[in-house]
Amino acid sequence: FCAVSIASTFRNKDIQWSAKTKKMQQRLFYTLLVQETETEIFVCLPCGGIINFPLLGFGLNVFPNLVSASLTIYP
Repeated sequence: FCAVSIASTFRNKDIQWSAKTKKMQQRLFYTLLVQETETEIFVCLPCGGIINFPLLGFGLNVFPNLVSASLTIYP
């Protein structure tokens, strides 16, 4: 929801921003999206997978420290 509302604010013609300010805001927004995507990939998906895959009937043949390793890679 927040990403859509921010993107619609960038497209709003009523707001008078200088080109430099608008470009800076867009870069900061894209950086925020990349940071959030990275967090999802390295933190949330491994933790959720370790918890949910056995419940769905998928056997996991990975070393037991997968979550710890992914959390170490993230920072």
